[in-house]
Amino acid sequence: MNLILPILLIVPLLALGIGFLFNNKDEQPIYVATALGVGVNFIFLILLALMWASNGFEPVYYQGPVLYHQATTEFSIALYLDTYSLVYLLTATFLTGVVITFSRYYIHREKGYKRFFNNLKFFYFGLVLVLLSGNLETLFVGWEVLGVTSFFLIGFYRERYLPVKNALKVVSLYRVADIALLLGIWVCHHYFGHSINFATLDGLHNPQGHILDDTFYQFMIPGVFLLAAMVKSAQFPFSFWVPRAMEGPTTSSAIFYGSLSVHIGVFLLIRTSPFWE
Repeated sequence: MNLILPILLIVPLLALGIGFLFNNKDEQPIYVATALGVGVNFIFLILLALMWASNGFEPVYYQGPVLYHQATTEFSIALYLDTYSLVYLLTATFLTGVVITFSRYYIHREKGYKRFFNNLKFFYFGLVLVLLSGNLETLFVGWEVLGVTSFFLIGFYRERYLPVKNALKVVSLYRVADIALLLGIWVCHHYFGHSINFATLDGLHNPQGHILDDTFYQFMIPGVFLLAAMVKSAQFPFSFWVPRAMEGPTTSSAIFYGSLSVHIGVFLLIRTSPFWE
């Protein structure tokens, strides 16, 4: 069953690759490739949910390739499925499908039709990677993909001055969240001596008492993760980037800042909940 997890990442990437084969005027093939990429993933998620229920809702872990290895630590692509990630994935995939269907007519005859749908597929890939991440390093890769696609979609109307200006302002603020998350990962490696695996932390199900014994780290590690979550979820005093993000097409605003992207900060806090407990 854990082999389905990498398939959920391969499908949107495959749809993205197919999308590059068409011209901007080929609206029907572009839309079909995008809709199939999300639709196939939704079917896989339904099958995964049924198999997971029959397996007693045991968390699923997939160990991917090791990207960096040293005597004391290693970085690897790891995927992890539990109740939180499955609920997030089902909701995110359904909403992405709704937005794609609406965008078929909303972006009709736009010069950037192909570019818009490719950005949506890239965004969906990053979202799935964040929600299936098994460690902080994998989550950071998906987090960066979401930041890049945010910049592209806010500045979608790049012939105009304000969309580009606001896209730069938003991505500059996103850098604060990225640096905070990266700093949190670095401090965790320094404190624990290894990569943080969500399968061992296990979210809210298995709180580890006294996981942080040093007073400095008790405040440092949760603090930087909280900062990253606050910026990503547009919480005060970082909420001013949301109106600027409305410069993008309405459909991208709906998927990014009305339903999906702003909840990634909450997901980060769920994954790092033992630090808070």
